[in-house]
Amino acid sequence: MRPLALAAAVVLGLSPMMAACGAEPPVRLAGPIAAVIPRVAPVRPPTAAEPPPRRTPPPQAALRDELLQRFEGWLGDMPSYTARALREGRPYPEGDLFPFVLPAHAYAMLAEQGVVPKAEARGRIEALLVPALRAVKQRVGDPMRLTSYGGQGTYLGQLSLVLRAYHRLAGREHRPLADHLRALLADALEAAQGAPLMSFPGQVWPFDTLPALLAVERPDLTAAHLAWLREHATDPTTGLPASRLDARGRPDAEPRGCALSWRIALLGELAPEEAARLYPLYVEHHWLERGIAAGFAEWPGGREGKADADSGPVVMGIGSAASSLGLAATLSQGDRDRLGALLRSAERARRALPSLADTFHLPHDERYVSGFLFGDAVL
Repeated sequence: MRPLALAAAVVLGLSPMMAACGAEPPVRLAGPIAAVIPRVAPVRPPTAAEPPPRRTPPPQAALRDELLQRFEGWLGDMPSYTARALREGRPYPEGDLFPFVLPAHAYAMLAEQGVVPKAEARGRIEALLVPALRAVKQRVGDPMRLTSYGGQGTYLGQLSLVLRAYHRLAGREHRPLADHLRALLADALEAAQGAPLMSFPGQVWPFDTLPALLAVERPDLTAAHLAWLREHATDPTTGLPASRLDARGRPDAEPRGCALSWRIALLGELAPEEAARLYPLYVEHHWLERGIAAGFAEWPGGREGKADADSGPVVMGIGSAASSLGLAATLSQGDRDRLGALLRSAERARRALPSLADTFHLPHDERYVSGFLFGDAVL
């Protein structure tokens, strides 16, 4: 997994199961238990003089709304946004793709939550798909002409996942392409027999198989993949999945926070039991509290390591990508305490960013919440 990648809807939009933003799920009672619950009079609807009770906004609502307002302004001029995103995304391996597919996915989730009208979300996604499809064509060729996935799991999986979200909003465009991509990815997953797909030819970051599994919606393939990871690609010290495999399919990089946060967030929808199994291990080995700052470590135990395009800046062991994506991980697991800690730390960091930017070599452009456009796309 590479750059900061995909809080994709970390705060802008989350999977449908996360839409309640930490609210308790409804309890459904049946059988003997239901029989002993006393009958309760129906709740009286509020009168005209008695407005309905206000719902408490989710903890991340302020950040979500600010980002949404900014993207609404930027996407009103797609040629300008596209040019700026491509120019500023050059340092990142997926800099020609993520600034488009991540906001597109976020709009789909926001529409499912009722935050954005579905018709408006469809229009935004259709506009964002234009440069996204161009990026895929430049990387892999015309996707409709592909006869195999060609080792391009990252680009094809991310595109397929966004098309799935778009069509759940009754989007009418690109249905043949979506069907073709799902078939290619399903064939590749079946042939892999549980092993991860290649992210790029000859390179394997196991996380990049998850978007493909979500897009394909085959529980048998998901189960086979998770079983393979537990047997062949699990770090014996932490019990967490390795972040990268070598050409022979053996782990060659320890678990990393940027991959784990995103993994747990997506597993919250794809395989909730697996997400619930991994999250306590992740907290045990990666959660750090450093006085006024708290977040997820990029490397186990918060040990120091070289920051890269995946991790983003690492300060006191806390990874910026791991913690940004950690917002989605905490939401998926209903961990409101750590969600609150992450949001408070992010706000403190944001206020201090102008003075810290030079010291820690942090991006700082006041047009962006995170200091840079790619970071805002991730959020």
